[in-house]
Amino acid sequence: MFDYQINFNLATMIKKSLFFFAVVLFMIPVAKSQDCTSYFPQEKGKKLTYQMYDKKGKPSGKMYYEVLDNQRTKDGLKITTRQWVESAEGEVVDTILLNYYCKQGEFYIDMKTSLANMLGKYQGMDIKVSSKDLAMPPHLKVGDQLPDGEVTAQVLNNGVKLVTITSTVKNRKVVAKENITTPAGTFKCIKITFDNDGKVGFIKTHAQGATWYAEGIGTIRSENYNKKGKLESSSELIELK
Repeated sequence: MFDYQINFNLATMIKKSLFFFAVVLFMIPVAKSQDCTSYFPQEKGKKLTYQMYDKKGKPSGKMYYEVLDNQRTKDGLKITTRQWVESAEGEVVDTILLNYYCKQGEFYIDMKTSLANMLGKYQGMDIKVSSKDLAMPPHLKVGDQLPDGEVTAQVLNNGVKLVTITSTVKNRKVVAKENITTPAGTFKCIKITFDNDGKVGFIKTHAQGATWYAEGIGTIRSENYNKKGKLESSSELIELK
């Protein structure tokens, strides 16, 4: 019974982790200057609202993104953010805190932050997390291939490894520059596509995605696809304040 409950919890956790990685990818900023601020809202209190849709284009909830703090460091800039999701009924279903930082002119997302927030719910277990943070180099142009990112968590109980959870973001490509119109306005965007592979023990998952970013704002639209390339969900910016 104990092993069954652990496996059930882990199966639930990986579903949430893949969802949150979609959130993470949805919000990744594009760096273009030494301070890495050209495509990213860094002002404290800045808030963006996104409408989420299911595969049929029906509204499925809203996503909110807020800058909690920003600090200058010797390397550049560190930004602390809060992201949360509301169901179609207005209920807050998930909240995460994420850190971004600038180092030598490149912007990174702290992958350990997003996963650690979820794994913290599993009290009483020893969880070891390691990552290769997701980087966004400056001066992006169509045709660029971007670095991979990865986060791995080992879940242990009394020193015995129960499972290893891994999520890898790869095949990140700058594929186009496009004008995108949403309820928030019309924006000049750069489009980036990516693959997301997940693994829990012997269970593997695969998803694909595309995100459009606008200078000085961040994400304008995001689409997620299943392993067959069919649209599963999407989001778009509807309010900026």
